[in-house]
Amino acid sequence: MSGGLSLWVPIVSAIGSLGLGAFVGALVAHWLQARTERQRANSERDGLLRLLLHEMRFNAGMCLSFKHNPGLFTAGNLEPLRSDVWEDVRVRLADLLKYEDFVHLATYYSYLQAAKISLESFQAAHHRKYDEDRWSESTKAHMEILLDEVDVADAVARRILGRRAEDSSA
Repeated sequence: MSGGLSLWVPIVSAIGSLGLGAFVGALVAHWLQARTERQRANSERDGLLRLLLHEMRFNAGMCLSFKHNPGLFTAGNLEPLRSDVWEDVRVRLADLLKYEDFVHLATYYSYLQAAKISLESFQAAHHRKYDEDRWSESTKAHMEILLDEVDVADAVARRILGRRAEDSSA
């Protein structure tokens, strides 16, 4: 019986070493695939954040314009504040960002919606010649809040992108 057992030991050992090599190979392949997926997700996240930064900066410029000259926004159906990018990417960003970071962006866009409504009311008041000064002050207040929030959201996006807060050329 001992002769039969000694015959099986090298066979079991060879099979075991093959199994361990296959396991290690599968583990390395999985790690590489996960790493590639993380890099792709980070690249996608960064691209979406760059689009949002562009939209937020546009909105900040419009807020400053309104603050200095509200009359610019009384003509026609001008909708100077944009949220198209946010509408298109928010679901994907919710998956790609940490909750704490996503909340800052969502808060900014909540304030943006309030500012848009206030701006629409200001435009309507102007056209009806009804209490325009009150709506102008209310809209200016919304724009001020939005400017504060854009600073927070901008800082979050820059931190994620790995940029210094002073770098505004991106």
